[in-house]
Amino acid sequence: MAQSGYSPISLDVQSVQFSDFHRRSQIFNKQGGFFEKMLPKGDYFSQALYTFDIGQNDLTAGYKLNMTTEEVKAYVPDVLGQFSNAIKKIYGEGGRIFWVHNTGPVGCLPYVMDRFLITAGQIDKYGCASPFNDVAQYFNLRLKEAVAQLRKDLPEATITYCGAKKTVDGKEIVISNSCKDPSVRINWDGTHFTEAANKWIFNQIANGSFSDPPISLEMACHRMDH
Repeated sequence: MAQSGYSPISLDVQSVQFSDFHRRSQIFNKQGGFFEKMLPKGDYFSQALYTFDIGQNDLTAGYKLNMTTEEVKAYVPDVLGQFSNAIKKIYGEGGRIFWVHNTGPVGCLPYVMDRFLITAGQIDKYGCASPFNDVAQYFNLRLKEAVAQLRKDLPEATITYCGAKKTVDGKEIVISNSCKDPSVRINWDGTHFTEAANKWIFNQIANGSFSDPPISLEMACHRMDH
């Protein structure tokens, strides 16, 4: 979802940038010399692993615009439609291997707990805001359905869907500086995980614990019958 301020580059812009790189890299590659050594060959694009991490900014953007939970849910199909189109576009340019990460428990982010209106009755046993986590679960369910449809629409593609349900200490406060010992902390700025937390999550993703199908990263490039 496009938004001003600190919003990341939107998916459609990233898609255009990829297409431009694909096209222009091959033009310069043919010039030989330095360009041929530094730029990918044409067949590399079909061997590459395309990773998509989607959901968190799309959901919080709506709340930043004062949308209700139902209004945020209402635009999820449009977000996933754009996501599916991006996958299809890359597939049309030779991409065949996709790794899709879903969104985490948005309601456990210290930033969300601090900035958005949350009543005492909306706090779950983990100290997280249940309405925001419900929206995240709804998004992930719809995303998984979108991936299932893509597997049907793109028969030569290998698509692995990842997602963790790790809870975060909702009582953490937003701080301006990183914590003194990141190795024992989960979140450092209210929105992003520490290196230690990212390492734990990556290990679960790499060994297939959070994947559908449950395969390791080493096997992600091998097509499986679904």
